[in-house]
Amino acid sequence: MRIFEKVRMAARGLFRREASEQELSEELAFHIERQTAENVKAGMTPGQARRAAMIEFGGVESMKEECRETRKTNWLHDLVQDVKYAGRVLRKSPGFTMIAILTLALGIGANTAIFSVVNATLLKPLPFRNPEKVVALWQTESAPGSYPLTGEDYLDWKAHNKGFADMALYSWPQSVNLSTGDAPEGVTAIHIEANFFALLGVQPQIGRTFASGEDKKGTNHVAILSNAFWKSRFGGSREVVNQTVSLDGEPYTIVGVMPAWYRLPADAQVWTPLDMSLEALGKRGGHSWRAIGRVRNDVTIAQARADLRALAESYEKQFPDTNRNVDAIVTPMREDLVGDFSSQILVLFGAVGLVLLIACANVANLLLARAASRQSEMAVRVSLGASRSRLFRQVLTESALLNICGGVLGLLLASAGVRALLAAAPDAFIRVQEIHVDGRVAAFTLGLSVLTGIVFGLVPAWHISRFHGPLQQAIHRTTSAGRQRTKNILVVSELALSLVLLVGAGLLIQSFVRLVRLDTGFQNHGIVTAGIPLPINKYHTQPELDLFFDNVVEKLRNAPGVESAAVTMPLEFSGVNWGYGFLVEGEPFPAPHEEKYTRLHYITPEYLGTMKIPLIEGRNFTHSDNDSSMPVALVSKQFADVWLHGKNPIGTRVRLGKARDLASDQNPWFTIVGVVADVRHSGEEWIQGELLVPFNQHQRYHVPITGRYLVIRSKGDAGPAVQQLRSIVAAMDSSQPVSEVATMDQLISNSLTSYRTLMFLITTFAAFALILAAIGIYGVLSFWVNQRTREMGIRLALGASRKNILNVVLWEGAKLTMAGLCIGAALAFGLTNLLHDFLYSVSQHDPATFFGIAALLGAVAVMACYIPARRAATVDPLVALRHE
Repeated sequence: MRIFEKVRMAARGLFRREASEQELSEELAFHIERQTAENVKAGMTPGQARRAAMIEFGGVESMKEECRETRKTNWLHDLVQDVKYAGRVLRKSPGFTMIAILTLALGIGANTAIFSVVNATLLKPLPFRNPEKVVALWQTESAPGSYPLTGEDYLDWKAHNKGFADMALYSWPQSVNLSTGDAPEGVTAIHIEANFFALLGVQPQIGRTFASGEDKKGTNHVAILSNAFWKSRFGGSREVVNQTVSLDGEPYTIVGVMPAWYRLPADAQVWTPLDMSLEALGKRGGHSWRAIGRVRNDVTIAQARADLRALAESYEKQFPDTNRNVDAIVTPMREDLVGDFSSQILVLFGAVGLVLLIACANVANLLLARAASRQSEMAVRVSLGASRSRLFRQVLTESALLNICGGVLGLLLASAGVRALLAAAPDAFIRVQEIHVDGRVAAFTLGLSVLTGIVFGLVPAWHISRFHGPLQQAIHRTTSAGRQRTKNILVVSELALSLVLLVGAGLLIQSFVRLVRLDTGFQNHGIVTAGIPLPINKYHTQPELDLFFDNVVEKLRNAPGVESAAVTMPLEFSGVNWGYGFLVEGEPFPAPHEEKYTRLHYITPEYLGTMKIPLIEGRNFTHSDNDSSMPVALVSKQFADVWLHGKNPIGTRVRLGKARDLASDQNPWFTIVGVVADVRHSGEEWIQGELLVPFNQHQRYHVPITGRYLVIRSKGDAGPAVQQLRSIVAAMDSSQPVSEVATMDQLISNSLTSYRTLMFLITTFAAFALILAAIGIYGVLSFWVNQRTREMGIRLALGASRKNILNVVLWEGAKLTMAGLCIGAALAFGLTNLLHDFLYSVSQHDPATFFGIAALLGAVAVMACYIPARRAATVDPLVALRHE
C-alpha cells in the first residue's frame, strides 16, 4: 500500500503540477506573512520584518525544492524532465546518437533473435494439456544407451503401473504409398495407439481423433492427416473428412485433420491406428516401439519412474532370458524433444551475450569520450546548484534512452534475422514453427535494453558527475587519468571477448572444413539416391521383394544415362546407423554390457561397383550368394583391424545378435569372403567397423526389409537417371511411387545442416565482435590523441620526428592490444571447453587456431591504431600549441 501511495502521489504531482505548485506557493506565502507579522509585533518596521522572514526561510525557491523533496512527489516529474532533456541532447549530436544506436541494435538484435529460439524450445511450455506431466518412455538394454520398448513389456507396464494416468504407444516413421485414384505418392506415416491424441490433450482442427477400439485389427483402417499435407494434397478442403484414400493398397477413411502447429511425432504426414494385439507388437526381446505417458496428478515424475523401474526389475527376475538389464527410462517430454540441441542453443546464447557486452562497452566508451565535450555544460549546471546525484541521474537516463532506442531497432532487426535464419536452415531447429518474436521476446528485449543501459551507463555517469570544481577550472581541465584508465579497461575487455568469439569460430570453421573435406571412402559425385517402400501386404515374401529390386537394377543397367545401379539399406548420410552385436568365432561369449558392436549393412552385388568402393582383398558378393549357399559377409578394413586382432579375415566366421543370442545355433555363422575400404556413413562415426551382407541371404536372420534405397550412378545429369527409374518402377507396378530422391552430395550437405548453422552463426557474431573491437580501439586512441594534441605539438616543436610520434601512439595501442589478447587467450582456453562436443578432429585448445586468431585480431587492432597515429604524426605544431 505504501508503494501504491507513493505512485499515486507522484502521479498527482505530475499531472496536477500547476495545482500542486499553486498550493505550495500559497502555503509558503502564508508562513512568510505569519513570520512577518510576528516580527512586526517584536518592534520591526514592516520592511525589516519581511526581510527578516525571507532570510529566515532561506529563499522561496530553495524552500520549495526542499518541500518537494520532503513530499517525495517530485521524482516522477524529474524523470520526465530528464528523459525530455536526454532526448534534446541526443538530437543535437545525430552522428554520435546514430552510431551508438546502431551498435546497440546489433548486439540487442542478435540477442533477441537467439532468445526467440530459446523461448520457443526451452522456455515456452509444450502445447499439450498439463505438459509438465507428459513423459517419454524408453528402456535400457545390455548395451549402453536408450532403447525403444518391446511390445509385451509395454502392455505389462500399462496394465500394472501405479504412477501413470495413461500411456500410448507409437511407431517409428514409415514410408507408405498413398493414392486417391491418381498417381501414388510416398508419404510419412506413423502408427499410434488410439488414445495417443487424448493423452496429449490435442484436438483436431476438423473431424475427430481416433476412437477407443480403433487400434484393433480389422477396425484400424482410419487415418488423420497433418495440416501441411492436408493443404498440399487436398487443397485444404473441409470435404476431406470421410473421404477414402489408399495406403499401401488398402482403403483408409480420413476422420480428421490436425492443427497447423501440431508436428509430433517426427513431422508425420499421416497417422493411422496401431494394431495393439500382442501378435502385432511382438513378445519380449525385440525393441521396436516408442511410447509416451501421462503421470498422475498426485504423483511426481520421480515416483512414476521408480514405479516403472520396480516393474522392470520384477520382469528381469521373471524373464531372465529376455529382460536381463532391461530397465525403465522416464524422461520429461521437453527434455526428450530437445535432447542435445539445448547445448547448441546455450552456446549460441553465450556467444550473442559476448557480442552485447562488446557493443555496450563500445557505447560506454563513446559516452566517456563525449563526456569531455560536455565539461562546460556540467560545470555550468554545478554552478547553478545541480547536485552530483542529479548529474549522475541525467547521464544514466541518456544511456538508458540510447539503449531503449537501440532495443527498438534491435527488435526490428531480430524479426528480420529470425525469418532469414529459418529460411536458410529450417531443419536446424526443433519446434521451428513456434520460433518468432512474440510478447515474451519483446519484453525480454525491453528489459535487456533498460538493464544494459543502466549497467553500462554507470561508468560514464559516475565520471561525469564528478565535476564539482570552479567553472573556469572545469572548462579548461583535461580528462583525468582515471577516465582514460576506464576507457582502456573497456577496450581491453572488448578485445578479450572478441578473441574468445573468434577462437570459437575458428575452431568450428576448422571442424566444418575437415568434415566437408573428409574422404567418404566412395565417389559421391554423380550418385543419385531414391527410396522405394514396397508394401508387405502386397509383396508378402522375401523372394518377391528381392525379385522386384533385382529387376529394377537389371533394367536400370541398360537404361540410357545410367552407368550402374544397386540396392542398399541403410543409406549413407541418411541419419540411420544400424549398430549390431556380433561374435568372432573362437572368442568367448560376451557378458552383458561387454558386447562388441559394428555397423550392419545390406547390399546387392552391384553396390561396390556403383559406389566405387575399393575391394582390398578377397571377393565381392555374387547373385549365387543366396539361401542355397553358405552365408557370407564382407567386412571393412577398420573391422578387420579393430576386431580380428591380426587374424586373416578371409575365412573367419562371425555371428550376429545380442549377447544372450550369440550362443544359439539358430543364429548362423557368416564367413568373411572379402575386405573393403572404410566408408563413412555420417559426419561423425560412433560405430567401429562395418559388416556387409547380401540381401538375398538376409531372411536367414531378420525380418524382410520392405523399404530399400537405390543408388544410381548417372553418366551425366541426374535428371534423366531419375526419370528412367520412375518409368521402370511405374511399368513394373503402377501403384508404387518413388520417394526421397536426392543426390549423394545433397545428403552429405544435409547431414551437416545443424553443424553448418552453428558455425555460421558463431562466425557471424565473431565478425560483429571483430568490427566492434576495431571501432573501440580506434575510438580510444583517437580520444587519447585528441587529449594529448598539445603534448604532441610540444614534442614536435622540441625536435621529435613524426616517426617518433607515430611510434608513441602505435605503442599505446599495442599495449592495449597485447593486454586484450593475453586476457582473451586465457578466457578462450577455458571457455572453448564448452565446444568439445561440437568439434571434429581438432582440439579445443588447438595452438594453430589460437595463434592464428590472435594474429588476425592483432592485425586488425594495428590497422585501427594506425589512423589516429598518423593523424598525431601529421599535426601542425603551431596549431597543437594553441589547442585546448
